[in-house]
Amino acid sequence: MATKAAPDTRSVGVSPTVGSGDLRILQITDTHLFPRPASDDGYGLLAGVDTRASLGAVLDMALADTALPPDLLLVTGDIAQEPHSAAYASLHAAIAERYQGDVLCLPGNHDEPERAPATFAQRNWSKAGWQVLALDSHVHGEEGGALADAEMERLSVELEASQARHVLAAVHHPPLELASPLDHGRIKNGARLLELLAADGRVRGILFGHVHQAVYAEIGHLALYGSPSTSVQFKPLVGQFALDNQAPGCRWLNIKDNGEIASRVQRLADGSFPAQLS
Repeated sequence: MATKAAPDTRSVGVSPTVGSGDLRILQITDTHLFPRPASDDGYGLLAGVDTRASLGAVLDMALADTALPPDLLLVTGDIAQEPHSAAYASLHAAIAERYQGDVLCLPGNHDEPERAPATFAQRNWSKAGWQVLALDSHVHGEEGGALADAEMERLSVELEASQARHVLAAVHHPPLELASPLDHGRIKNGARLLELLAADGRVRGILFGHVHQAVYAEIGHLALYGSPSTSVQFKPLVGQFALDNQAPGCRWLNIKDNGEIASRVQRLADGSFPAQLS
């Protein structure tokens, strides 16, 4: 099942057209929030980006059409840059100002779930024949990811017990190579994860963060989606790690009764929240 993902050049512009009966999922990721707001001494900035402000701007953009709110807001990890309870509280406050629907959060390598257990307590979401399973690839003290044996067993049990017609999995780290310096941070047992998901014909795709860029791949009937960050972006397909000058963004998925998925990335205007590339 070895493969490499590529930048998602299809995914530009606004959210896809909604058909009758579609469910809408809004994915945001890698918010990298600080416990306190940005200040003149540089605190609260990530590569020059005010991560609270960029998150608010992305949410304002994505949720501007109040007639078409998402059915689920999915947050795929690295919520905190400094894992303090106040950083997680700032995420919930930013969302609550703009959205009153379902939210599902999972941890990334910068997070410490024990500091905000309520944030990560929910592990799945179901509606209209679809189920989203939130997976934990966080390994304390490490940048890279892995699914513990207990987490892999939980996934297997939940899939066996699920009555859903269609399933999506969500995790922070990518489960496969991206042909980039970020590959050392992929899920160490990602091949095992993909095999487990692919063995269940109801699993339509897997969403991930960590890479701060839009990524798309297909493995059999599985679609794999990486989302840009709401903060700084990483340059794709380079031999040495570098920041990118693309604007912060998010990913939309329209999921349909028949199992089809339509997805697009939505970004702020060019030049919004430029990172200090040096």
